[in-house]
Amino acid sequence: TTLVRHGARCDSEVPKQSIQFRQHSPSRDKTTVTHWIRFCTAFVRNSARLRSPMALKATTSIEEEFELLFEYVVKDRALRNFYREKRDAFIEEDERIHLMRTAESVQNSVLKATAGESSDSMSISDGSSVEGSNSHSTSGCKRNGVTKQTESSK
Repeated sequence: TTLVRHGARCDSEVPKQSIQFRQHSPSRDKTTVTHWIRFCTAFVRNSARLRSPMALKATTSIEEEFELLFEYVVKDRALRNFYREKRDAFIEEDERIHLMRTAESVQNSVLKATAGESSDSMSISDGSSVEGSNSHSTSGCKRNGVTKQTESSK
């Protein structure tokens, strides 16, 4: 079994005294790279020299885990604030994308429903005063977004 959380991976095959770091996403931004190096260094250094923190409860939220990581392990307020801002920006972007996808999905559903209604058979009058003689029955056949209408009576 494998447990993956916050960029660290623990395998049952790997000795319990080890930890594996995943790569950071590529960046040419000096601030981002510097903060990642500082985070990794503080994490390893403090993990080696400080007493292990207590195990977290299964009900601990991801936000609480984030705060506890920086409070008890990393111990660097500037790094905490930097990653807090990145996390918040990521959450905002994720919510924006989710809202856009939801809006697109609703729009597509409305278009499909509208297309379904317009393809049903309906009677169209040409506006003449003679009752029924100038009515045309059309049935829509939709192909490639174009509705082809056929007259069944004149």
